[in-house]
Amino acid sequence: MPPLSRRVEATHPPIIALMRQLVADAGPGTVSLGQGAVHWAPPARALAAAASAAADPATSAYGDDMGTAELRAALRASLAAEHGLPVVGREEGRPWAYDVAVTAGANQAVASLALALTDPAGAPSPAPPSPGVAVVFAPYYFNAVMALQLAGSALEVAPPAPDGSWAPDVAWLRGRVAAGLAGRAAPVAMVYVVSPGNPTGVTLGRGALDALVAATAACPSTWLVLDSTYSAFSAAPPALPSAPHVIHVGSFSKAFGAAGWRVGWIAFPEDGSGSLGRALLKINDTWPIHAAHASQALAVACLGPGAGRAWACQQVAGLAPSRAAARAALEPLVAAGGAVSGGDAIYWWVTLPPACAGDDASVVRWLVGKHGVAVVPGSACGSPGHLRVAFGKPAPGAAFDEAARRLRAGCEELVGVGGMDGVRAWVAEQQQERGAGGKGGRW
Repeated sequence: MPPLSRRVEATHPPIIALMRQLVADAGPGTVSLGQGAVHWAPPARALAAAASAAADPATSAYGDDMGTAELRAALRASLAAEHGLPVVGREEGRPWAYDVAVTAGANQAVASLALALTDPAGAPSPAPPSPGVAVVFAPYYFNAVMALQLAGSALEVAPPAPDGSWAPDVAWLRGRVAAGLAGRAAPVAMVYVVSPGNPTGVTLGRGALDALVAATAACPSTWLVLDSTYSAFSAAPPALPSAPHVIHVGSFSKAFGAAGWRVGWIAFPEDGSGSLGRALLKINDTWPIHAAHASQALAVACLGPGAGRAWACQQVAGLAPSRAAARAALEPLVAAGGAVSGGDAIYWWVTLPPACAGDDASVVRWLVGKHGVAVVPGSACGSPGHLRVAFGKPAPGAAFDEAARRLRAGCEELVGVGGMDGVRAWVAEQQQERGAGGKGGRW
């Protein structure tokens, strides 16, 4: 068979797909607290709007690559009213304002920006050093890193702040931008940050966001991409920073329970030149052409009367019992010297105790195979020795309580007699069984 591209070979494997297979191999009844998803469906009126759109002949035809006029207008209105962003058509006398491109989910938005804002590593340039690098902060959102890898971008993983807050290390970023400006290192082309965080569950305050904006503004060739996919999980709509080098990304997958409908967006600065808009148009026309018309009709209704942020916040508030149950299940790890951070959006970020920190992948395999509950290993997020625990599904109640019970039982055994020695022995036994033809996980 001929070889595959080096970009694909160098891209990390999709951890959620691998976790899904691990859960399936473990057998019926295994519960996942791994995937970042919620248990609710979109608002009833949004589902009705999608069904109505499906009956419209226009839904079966091609449409505007950048999204329907209705959805783009609704997104501009939402960004202005809820987040204080200056948007095209509502701001007069400004040198620039935000316009919107609709994407097939936020993952496509990030992948599109990787192509639009970064060059492949090793690409020729009229003036060295080149190409500019893309910066993500550990622990990172794995799909964002995969998007940059598939684009062939030069990628640097930056450290979190040294204060243990799991916020980005802004001091490091200032130094890195300065090094690029001075020619001591490749320039920074793009910085990607998620708030509220995935995988950390940590929300950055306006001061932290403004510091990121200022650090990246120091270089005229640096873009800052702020992923606000989980903004509706905050008690109040955050006032998002605006600057001509700042791009915002979001999705309907989380707060509106519309993951399967695949609708996201990019809010990008438009200064009249149309350069970034044209770049995104090229990418959309090449990849999805546009998000499905029925999905966009659903998204319009999600933002409309009887739904909107108030509806999403009501669903989010219902997660309080699951949030508390997941946190309580992790207490044995804290008592043994570990730590639990975050808790915003739908994630707890777990630092394993010192005795267990060296092998988070084995801990995850063992939790799935022996205790019937799945979480994501921190090594998939660039931070070995950690776990990401999602509490968006199953729904609060008996199913989630059972998942939390299993998780606590696993945590208690992990820090008890045998500990990691028992975990490694169990994993080795399973691997031996698989080698002898037994059924087991593939990751």
